[in-house]
Amino acid sequence: MIRRDMRQLATHGMKQWIEGPSRGERIRTYLIESVDATLQNLLGVHATDALYNNFELNGLSKCEIPDKLNAFCSSVEDACGSHGGLVIQRLIAERFYAKLGLTFVPFSNRKLRDYVDEARMYVS
Repeated sequence: MIRRDMRQLATHGMKQWIEGPSRGERIRTYLIESVDATLQNLLGVHATDALYNNFELNGLSKCEIPDKLNAFCSSVEDACGSHGGLVIQRLIAERFYAKLGLTFVPFSNRKLRDYVDEARMYVS
């Protein structure tokens, strides 16, 4: 009985409900969580909030970060310097890979966008 009910749910468009969030939703959620946790770990809650406020003044909200990675990377580099921005992006990427269960291999001069694009290829 249960097996038949599960099959009916899957055939009626509820497969996603059974399997959990889609790959894209998981990537978005993990990326935002990784950004937030890394910034708070490095800067503290108040400084992170101030940084987010600065980003919003420049047209970048926290929930838009996955869609506007280049703008986010530029904003981090503007706020923390070129080298500091790359270090922060690398730390975000490392946390993001851990959440996805991927092995993180750092490369010099690689931006967060590059790491996220690579992770998308390996996440099913």
